[in-house]
Amino acid sequence: MNASMTTRYNDRHRDRQVVHQFVEFLRSHQIHVMGPGALRPVELTPMDISRQIDAWQGVDRAQLAAERQAQLQPGMECACRE
Repeated sequence: MNASMTTRYNDRHRDRQVVHQFVEFLRSHQIHVMGPGALRPVELTPMDISRQIDAWQGVDRAQLAAERQAQLQPGMECACRE
């Protein structure tokens, strides 16, 4: 894949929202997403679910953060400036 991680993440943002909305719908109906624990299953937190979505969609958070940091470097033009 040649697209930057930021582009790939933004292209899938709507998919991520739908998954999170579905998980919240399940929780509102007392259905919990469980992950295997060491001794017993445990409920997955929103962060755990985000990590699973990242793995599913091939999002590397370290690369995403590096791309965002590069965009904030001094001298980079901001699209909001006139």
